[in-house]
Amino acid sequence: MVYLQKIEKDKLFYFVLAYTNPQRVLIVKSPSDNKEQKQFLGYEWSAAKGNEGIKLTTDAQGQHFTALYDPQNRYNPDKINALIQDNFSGNIVPIPETLQSIASTAYLVDLLDFSRKDFDKHISLSPKKKISIESKWESVKIGNLNTLLKRGKSTKYGNSNIQVIKSGQARGFKEFDFTEKYFAIDGFKSDERNLQKGDLLINSTGVGTAGRVTLFELEGDFVADSHITIFRPNERILSEYALQCFAHIGFKTIEQMAKGLSGQIELTIPTIAEIQIPVPSLKIQTQIVEEIEELENNKSQFLKEGVSVKDFEAVIKENKQAILKKYL
Repeated sequence: MVYLQKIEKDKLFYFVLAYTNPQRVLIVKSPSDNKEQKQFLGYEWSAAKGNEGIKLTTDAQGQHFTALYDPQNRYNPDKINALIQDNFSGNIVPIPETLQSIASTAYLVDLLDFSRKDFDKHISLSPKKKISIESKWESVKIGNLNTLLKRGKSTKYGNSNIQVIKSGQARGFKEFDFTEKYFAIDGFKSDERNLQKGDLLINSTGVGTAGRVTLFELEGDFVADSHITIFRPNERILSEYALQCFAHIGFKTIEQMAKGLSGQIELTIPTIAEIQIPVPSLKIQTQIVEEIEELENNKSQFLKEGVSVKDFEAVIKENKQAILKKYL
């Protein structure tokens, strides 16, 4: 008991120190792929005769190009050195999309392992996955915000009038690809997993597919296959609002919670159930949804004015984030 108490007191002391530290830790990881490493560092080493030494990577203007810093602007927020400077100064560090594969932030408490008997204070650079949106409102786990959280149903294909949605057909947001259609076998037994308007379909397997969230609002009889998790929100949360929260977290970020190797990754139901989103009143949720819908309804007008689809999407993403920040 004396031996155990000494270790557990030590753990508790460091847990409190780490937990009460409000500053996130900035983690930067070099890519493992050789080509990506060269882009990250901004140079490669040549041993070829007559061409020995460091060869800098340059852009179209001949400027040294690297993810680490901008030689023309030391405060460029899209470079690693600016993130380090902001974090060192105690500022909140938003990770730009271009750096999210190599840079991340985590709370110090999530980098320490308190579960082992021997506590060596080792700081891991692979934090425990814990996804939530920082907000003044109560954050609630998806596991407590549903009337149904279950995988879709496997079925052989046939000629019934029940259409099967495969994970590759659920494209995210409200988009489906029904270039090819699949229908359940005759005599397929329906259950609570038959899709209802307002269900959110979370792709749960496959690299590049897992993590996408699509809102189901279609007419007719549909089921999802077993590679999709059906999240049916309860009375506390609007489906459209939940969709925007998932999008704000980022489908790629959700994919990173999946477990497995190579292309055989799986986003399990317990993992999805741990995702937390803020739950303001239904009135505020409605205001958020209406303002975002108004933004999206302006698409045709923007395109008429010559704005490219890519530029429009970038503007929409930025304005959506501003709306969520305003209310949450």
